[in-house]
Amino acid sequence: MRRRRQSSGRQTVRDVSRESIASIQWKIVDVDWAFSGQVPASQAELIYGYCQSGTSVANATYFSDVFGLTLAEVAPNAFVQAFFEFVRSKYGNPPGLGSGRGPGPNGESCAMVGNIADAQRDKRVWEDKLRSPTRQIVETSWRFR
Repeated sequence: MRRRRQSSGRQTVRDVSRESIASIQWKIVDVDWAFSGQVPASQAELIYGYCQSGTSVANATYFSDVFGLTLAEVAPNAFVQAFFEFVRSKYGNPPGLGSGRGPGPNGESCAMVGNIADAQRDKRVWEDKLRSPTRQIVETSWRFR
């Protein structure tokens, strides 16, 4: 059964695709498909993000894992301080750590992006942007809580 939008008189992209495929005698099969890769499902009540030390340390940038927070946990920014305290204690208080603005577009050190996949993608972009022959990217495995 073929359905078309009658209200605007214009075809949707899906209608055009179905007609194109029908003209070459292929089939489109609609299925209930869900991604089952490595990215876990986001919890609806959480905002996901990560922290990084930026470029204040001369030869390294420290990154946390992606983690989720409730809106109430995001507002006081306690996770930012906790990340820098963790890096100081685990990596011997690297010179310059936490001084100056972070590398994000608004000078942030921690970015709360949205869902898990978006946060992982954003983190990868920043890691690639900051990586250089003179800068090591350090994955700390730190998560808030």
